Amino acid sequence: MTFDLPQELIEEILDRLGGDFRALRTCSLVCSAWVPRCNLFKSVTLHTLAMGDTSNVLSFRDLLQSPCCTFLRHVRSFHSLRRFGDPDDCHFEQISTDLRRLSGVVELKMSAHIDGDATADSFFTTGFFRSFPQVTHLVLDYILLREQPMPVINLICLFPALPKLRVLYFTGIWADPPVSAFPPRSLRIVLLDWSLACGRILAWLLTFNHLPNVESLRLHFLKPADVPTVRAAMKQIGGALRHLEIKHSEGVFDFSLHPKLQTLAIHTWDLGLDELLILIHSLAGLPLQRLSLNVDRTLLRIFNWTPVDVFLSPPRFPLLRTVRFVCSLHDDPEFLRRALPLLEASGRLQSEQDPLIML
Repeated sequence: MTFDLPQELIEEILDRLGGDFRALRTCSLVCSAWVPRCNLFKSVTLHTLAMGDTSNVLSFRDLLQSPCCTFLRHVRSFHSLRRFGDPDDCHFEQISTDLRRLSGVVELKMSAHIDGDATADSFFTTGFFRSFPQVTHLVLDYILLREQPMPVINLICLFPALPKLRVLYFTGIWADPPVSAFPPRSLRIVLLDWSLACGRILAWLLTFNHLPNVESLRLHFLKPADVPTVRAAMKQIGGALRHLEIKHSEGVFDFSLHPKLQTLAIHTWDLGLDELLILIHSLAGLPLQRLSLNVDRTLLRIFNWTPVDVFLSPPRFPLLRTVRFVCSLHDDPEFLRRALPLLEASGRLQSEQDPLIML
């Protein structure tokens, strides 16, 4: 007996299989319509970081060249982990033409260790990166090079359709971009995490007057030398900003410059109560919808949270839907509910035990 199920019900069943890859592999063989929902080919990772191990890259090349390859259009994310300068790394260039067939890739992640005797320019301008002109999310995960200037900005400019850039960790010397290094016109989300990239990226965007196009911004780990650049950048971005995540630095950020700010996440580990209250009060008049505070556990318990609880009440922030505290309260998860009764009663209070990524 055979019967047909609605596609929506089939997709719900496949989603409930979660991480059962054996079951998902079996389901993906039933029919081509089930393959995308199984997500088996959604992400691809190739590496040469393991010395002498190129089977990962070469096997994928063979799959791409096979006339029976059926997953090309299902790959959405591509992650390369490379040791540039190693003899085996040349395989990434050998498959660059084949990689162009992955026309559905929208996210490109790059992790690399560039050996000291390798040429940085040849790494950042190779055919491999030109294989993904359609990428809309570029992630520079881990880049290590100390001896040579790196043309990172030139690399970013290779992706003209890029709306989202994320730099996680970067060490080394940055090469000055040429005067023709215009930022991608669609770039509107810039996430700069635990890296030394904040000042360089913001200075570049500031020079080309691109910051008024940026709607979402994350800035962590600011160096003192970056403060003037950050201040100038925040003035230029002005009212365009909708989402902001920062590690609080006294005197650097002026929230009044961003009257349309909807989402705000602040890491406040080193703030005292007085400084935190000043920071909270500076949010008055903003159309906030989501507020997150990453608070040190020991400071959380010694504060009198009543002023904060009263100030964040619905009358002052009618659009505010969630106030989320990111902290560690394994021993007393009810503490925040007792400390912030008004927020709890309004249904806005939330808590997380892990660092929050909002953007």
